[in-house]
Amino acid sequence: MKMEETPNKKTRDKEVIVILIIALAFMWSGFYLSYQSDPLKLASRIEKEEVDTEQIRIIEAKQKFFNNLNLEARAYIIYNPETGEIIARQNEKKILPLASLTKIMTVLAASDELDPQTKVTINRDVEGNNNGLRTGESWQMANLAALTLVGSSNEGAVALAEAATTSTGALVSLMNQKAKELQLKSFTFNNPTGLDEGPLPGGRGSALDVAKLFTYVLKNKPELLAATNKTVIREESTDGFEHTIINTNKIINQIPGILASKTGFTDLAGGNLAVAANIGLRRPLIFVVLGSSKEGRFSDTKKLTSATINYYAYINK
Repeated sequence: MKMEETPNKKTRDKEVIVILIIALAFMWSGFYLSYQSDPLKLASRIEKEEVDTEQIRIIEAKQKFFNNLNLEARAYIIYNPETGEIIARQNEKKILPLASLTKIMTVLAASDELDPQTKVTINRDVEGNNNGLRTGESWQMANLAALTLVGSSNEGAVALAEAATTSTGALVSLMNQKAKELQLKSFTFNNPTGLDEGPLPGGRGSALDVAKLFTYVLKNKPELLAATNKTVIREESTDGFEHTIINTNKIINQIPGILASKTGFTDLAGGNLAVAANIGLRRPLIFVVLGSSKEGRFSDTKKLTSATINYYAYINK
């Protein structure tokens, strides 16, 4: 049998509802007033909401511009040398053959031992890129270092190693020691050229550590990389022989704001390329591509620089 609600019960229910509404109103007003009475809390909340919105926009932009690039590279990184921020990455910590990117460390380690004006002599022939260097020809260290990096000269790398220490093996020890000093733990160097030695690569390391090495050189010894943003350089030996060196980075003029670059290619490594570029808004970035093909290293880098320009345009609009 259904009992009818008494008028008193209905009244009590209404009173309870009213009391609940009033309590909630007081709670909300207290919450609101606490922010009003404490501007720092309110500002913090607004700032957090703005940061959350910005982060969402950055994530969306990265997905939009970096997810479908169809690169040939086995690993790459886009790295901000001023903040350490990684803009985009793929297998950036994977240890891969470096090929002639090794020569960046070769020149750096040699520069720690030699003054820029130190006389360096080409003592022997070495396979691969030699840029017309002659046995017995003498150079100032700074000029030979520029030629070695721009033209990726193997004879130049060996001559610098032998001038800086008692042998190429001794410089390789210094190169590995320098890597430890800079906490570039992925690096292992076996020779100063980066050439493969049978199944053994001349140097190994990660895209992340290559970017960090580039960062170190640009900040501490920028003169070592100064010539590497030029299409062609002309260097003269102390014997009076002038050499015209074409940059092994054939897209040097296609990268906006390029600051420095170094190529690498061997059978084991495939195609490698490291580039530092100021793409605008005073934003220098380092692009490293490892394990691509001989031509793919260039097309991959162009895709990455283009995507990065679009990325920053999107998040800053």
